[in-house]
Amino acid sequence: MAAVQRLPRLGLDGSESGLSAVLWAAEEALLRGSGLFLVHATGPDALARYPFQAEIDESRRTGRELLDLTAAAVSARHPDVLVVKELSDRPPSEALWHAAALSGTIVVGHRGPDHPGPTPGRTTLALLRHAHCPVELVPRHGPGHGSTS
Repeated sequence: MAAVQRLPRLGLDGSESGLSAVLWAAEEALLRGSGLFLVHATGPDALARYPFQAEIDESRRTGRELLDLTAAAVSARHPDVLVVKELSDRPPSEALWHAAALSGTIVVGHRGPDHPGPTPGRTTLALLRHAHCPVELVPRHGPGHGSTS
Protein backbone atom coordinates (compact mmCIF):
# COMPACT_ATOMS: atom_id res chain seq x y z
CA MET A 1 0.00 0.00 0.00
CA ALA A 2 2.88 2.40 0.65
CA ALA A 3 3.87 2.22 -3.03
CA VAL A 4 0.32 3.15 -4.13
CA GLN A 5 0.33 6.13 -1.77
CA ARG A 6 3.35 7.66 -3.54
CA LEU A 7 1.96 7.43 -7.10
CA PRO A 8 1.32 10.76 -8.85
CA ARG A 9 -2.38 11.59 -9.19
CA LEU A 10 -3.80 12.28 -12.67
CA GLY A 11 -7.15 13.85 -13.38
CA LEU A 12 -9.08 12.36 -16.31
CA ASP A 13 -11.73 14.31 -18.18
CA GLY A 14 -11.76 12.62 -21.58
CA SER A 15 -9.97 15.50 -23.32
CA GLU A 16 -7.04 15.24 -25.71
CA SER A 17 -5.06 17.36 -23.26
CA GLY A 18 -5.90 14.97 -20.43
CA LEU A 19 -4.78 11.97 -22.46
CA SER A 20 -1.52 13.76 -23.29
CA ALA A 21 -0.99 14.32 -19.56
CA VAL A 22 -1.58 10.63 -18.81
CA LEU A 23 0.78 9.43 -21.54
CA TRP A 24 3.46 11.90 -20.44
CA ALA A 25 3.09 10.75 -16.83
CA ALA A 26 3.25 7.10 -17.95
CA GLU A 27 6.59 7.81 -19.64
CA GLU A 28 7.83 9.46 -16.44
CA ALA A 29 6.54 6.54 -14.35
CA LEU A 30 8.37 4.08 -16.58
CA LEU A 31 11.63 6.03 -16.25
CA ARG A 32 11.22 6.22 -12.45
CA GLY A 33 10.02 2.66 -11.93
CA SER A 34 6.77 4.04 -10.55
CA GLY A 35 3.09 3.85 -11.46
CA LEU A 36 0.05 6.08 -11.92
CA PHE A 37 -3.09 6.82 -9.92
CA LEU A 38 -5.89 7.87 -12.29
CA VAL A 39 -8.80 9.92 -10.90
CA HIS A 40 -12.07 10.78 -12.64
CA ALA A 41 -14.48 13.03 -10.77
CA THR A 42 -18.24 13.09 -11.23
CA GLY A 43 -18.70 15.76 -8.57
CA PRO A 44 -21.85 17.60 -7.50
CA ASP A 45 -21.55 20.19 -10.29
CA ALA A 46 -21.43 17.50 -12.95
CA LEU A 47 -24.14 15.38 -11.33
CA ALA A 48 -26.43 18.40 -10.80
CA ARG A 49 -26.96 18.47 -14.58
CA TYR A 50 -28.85 15.19 -14.35
CA PRO A 51 -32.37 15.25 -12.88
CA PHE A 52 -32.83 11.47 -12.93
CA GLN A 53 -30.94 8.72 -11.12
CA ALA A 54 -30.55 6.79 -14.39
CA GLU A 55 -28.58 9.72 -15.86
CA ILE A 56 -26.37 9.93 -12.76
CA ASP A 57 -25.72 6.19 -13.02
CA GLU A 58 -24.86 6.61 -16.71
CA SER A 59 -22.42 9.43 -15.86
CA ARG A 60 -20.68 7.19 -13.34
CA ARG A 61 -20.62 4.28 -15.81
CA THR A 62 -19.06 6.56 -18.41
CA GLY A 63 -16.48 7.69 -15.84
CA ARG A 64 -15.56 4.08 -15.01
CA GLU A 65 -15.30 3.33 -18.74
CA LEU A 66 -12.98 6.33 -19.23
CA LEU A 67 -10.78 5.08 -16.37
CA ASP A 68 -10.71 1.55 -17.82
CA LEU A 69 -9.91 2.71 -21.38
CA THR A 70 -7.18 5.06 -20.18
CA ALA A 71 -5.63 2.40 -17.96
CA ALA A 72 -5.70 0.00 -20.93
CA ALA A 73 -3.98 2.61 -23.15
CA VAL A 74 -1.23 3.05 -20.56
CA SER A 75 -0.83 -0.71 -20.10
CA ALA A 76 -0.65 -1.27 -23.87
CA ARG A 77 2.25 1.19 -24.17
CA HIS A 78 3.92 0.45 -20.84
CA PRO A 79 2.89 -2.96 -19.44
CA ASP A 80 5.29 -2.60 -16.50
CA VAL A 81 3.63 0.60 -15.19
CA LEU A 82 1.22 -0.04 -12.31
CA VAL A 83 -2.11 1.76 -12.87
CA VAL A 84 -4.57 2.41 -10.01
CA LYS A 85 -8.01 3.92 -10.73
CA GLU A 86 -10.47 5.94 -8.64
CA LEU A 87 -13.94 7.25 -9.50
CA SER A 88 -14.75 10.15 -7.18
CA ASP A 89 -18.03 11.93 -6.38
CA ARG A 90 -16.09 15.04 -5.33
CA PRO A 91 -15.66 18.12 -7.56
CA PRO A 92 -12.65 17.60 -9.88
CA SER A 93 -10.14 19.90 -8.15
CA GLU A 94 -11.17 18.62 -4.70
CA ALA A 95 -10.90 14.99 -5.85
CA LEU A 96 -7.34 15.63 -7.01
CA TRP A 97 -6.36 17.56 -3.84
CA HIS A 98 -7.72 14.71 -1.73
CA ALA A 99 -5.96 12.02 -3.79
CA ALA A 100 -2.69 13.99 -3.89
CA ALA A 101 -2.58 14.35 -0.11
CA LEU A 102 -0.87 10.95 -0.14
CA SER A 103 1.47 11.41 -3.11
CA GLY A 104 2.38 15.08 -3.21
CA THR A 105 2.04 15.42 -7.02
CA ILE A 106 -0.87 16.19 -9.35
CA VAL A 107 -0.66 15.88 -13.15
CA VAL A 108 -3.32 17.47 -15.38
CA GLY A 109 -3.75 18.49 -18.98
CA HIS A 110 -3.75 22.14 -20.01
CA ARG A 111 -7.55 22.31 -20.33
CA GLY A 112 -10.62 20.09 -20.40
CA PRO A 113 -13.07 19.19 -23.17
CA ASP A 114 -15.44 22.05 -22.29
CA HIS A 115 -12.73 24.73 -22.45
CA PRO A 116 -11.48 25.30 -26.01
CA GLY A 117 -9.64 28.60 -25.38
CA PRO A 118 -5.88 29.11 -25.07
CA THR A 119 -5.91 29.55 -21.28
CA PRO A 120 -6.07 26.74 -18.72
CA GLY A 121 -9.51 25.49 -17.72
CA ARG A 122 -11.36 26.05 -14.44
CA THR A 123 -10.15 22.88 -12.70
CA THR A 124 -6.54 23.49 -13.74
CA LEU A 125 -6.66 27.09 -12.50
CA ALA A 126 -8.15 25.99 -9.17
CA LEU A 127 -5.38 23.43 -8.75
CA LEU A 128 -2.65 25.93 -9.62
CA ARG A 129 -4.05 28.44 -7.12
CA HIS A 130 -4.81 26.17 -4.19
CA ALA A 131 -2.80 22.95 -4.36
CA HIS A 132 -0.35 22.37 -1.52
CA CYS A 133 1.85 20.19 -3.70
CA PRO A 134 3.50 20.32 -7.13
CA VAL A 135 1.10 20.46 -10.10
CA GLU A 136 2.43 19.25 -13.46
CA LEU A 137 0.57 21.04 -16.26
CA VAL A 138 1.03 19.10 -19.52
CA PRO A 139 0.31 20.72 -22.92
CA ARG A 140 -2.07 19.00 -25.32
CA HIS A 141 0.68 17.14 -27.20
CA GLY A 142 2.93 16.76 -24.18
CA PRO A 143 6.33 18.30 -23.50
CA GLY A 144 8.78 18.28 -26.37
CA HIS A 145 6.14 18.18 -29.11
CA GLY A 146 6.21 21.86 -30.06
CA SER A 147 2.76 22.68 -28.71
CA THR A 148 1.85 24.94 -25.83
CA SER A 149 -1.91 24.71 -26.26
